[in-house]
Amino acid sequence: MHTVKWSGNSHNSTAHNKDRINNCKSLFPLWLNWQYLREMFIMPDGLSEEKTKDAAIAYYSKMEFYPYKMYINWPASDQGNILYNDKKFVTLLYSWHFEEFKDYGKVSDAGSYFKENIYDFIEGGRQIVVVVDCENVDPYKLSATLRGLSKDSLSKVSSIILFDDVHASSGWDLLEQFTSIPVEHIEIERVKENKSLVDMRLALRVSQEFYEKQVDSYVLVSSDSDYWALISSLPKARFLVMIEHDKCGPDLKNALAEHGIFYCYLDDFYSGDSEDLKQKALFREMAIYLEQAVHLNLYEMLDQALYTTRINMTDAERKQFYDRHLKPLQMSITDKGDVTLSIKVK
Repeated sequence: MHTVKWSGNSHNSTAHNKDRINNCKSLFPLWLNWQYLREMFIMPDGLSEEKTKDAAIAYYSKMEFYPYKMYINWPASDQGNILYNDKKFVTLLYSWHFEEFKDYGKVSDAGSYFKENIYDFIEGGRQIVVVVDCENVDPYKLSATLRGLSKDSLSKVSSIILFDDVHASSGWDLLEQFTSIPVEHIEIERVKENKSLVDMRLALRVSQEFYEKQVDSYVLVSSDSDYWALISSLPKARFLVMIEHDKCGPDLKNALAEHGIFYCYLDDFYSGDSEDLKQKALFREMAIYLEQAVHLNLYEMLDQALYTTRINMTDAERKQFYDRHLKPLQMSITDKGDVTLSIKVK
């Protein structure tokens, strides 16, 4: 997308932009507030001569602050290059609307320091396994992290073992489709409804892998400080821990730092790579909902109506009625999301 440099036919440019700008909406991710971005390319009241003059005065008085000296609708000030990177632009865009943008994983990626430490850990291991506490981890953040790492380096990881609780995200069922690493998905039933057994099963499996299969290196994905008991009980095993900012307290981080165990945040990796997993998970759950909530057969509906009304139709009449009135079935959706089906009577 590009801006339009100031010209004498600004009225035409404003009208053209206003009419066409929404055609670009699909080019931008869903998480970005489209209205904020849209406003940048539309001159406020630009069809009015008075407002056009006001915009011209503002533009020419601060032309050096406009990117490439092209007009856009923004509170022009010395912000440096506002298009320097996505993080800077989106942060400014939201601040112009008195809102703070916090989801930096969508506009930036973990630096080389973090990635190099992960690669060094994998390179130094003989056998590497990723173990995941699914009830304590966001599957979309983990997927984005894995997809943001070098495939050559990850090829040395033998497997990802998911320890999944019945109350964890259904997105875990799809993770294997978005990584080249073999995934073992263990779904753990609860003996007591209010007590998860994930942490116990994970700890036991790690110990089993260490003693029976000689797996020496583990990427532990969890923010639960209880796993320090596991880490400290296997001093000869190597651990790298992946945590999340809002789930991990200082105790686990302090213990890891004191013992020289590297940890990193899933939140710091570019999260845009998880959008396809999120979309597939949403569509799958909605398909399940529709299958359970809606079962409608138009032929059965017509048969029932004919039986109740005691109306007789030949096969030819029935087909013509079906094609004319039932095939064009109309659907309307209210602002609250309620769906209504109706027959259009011709």
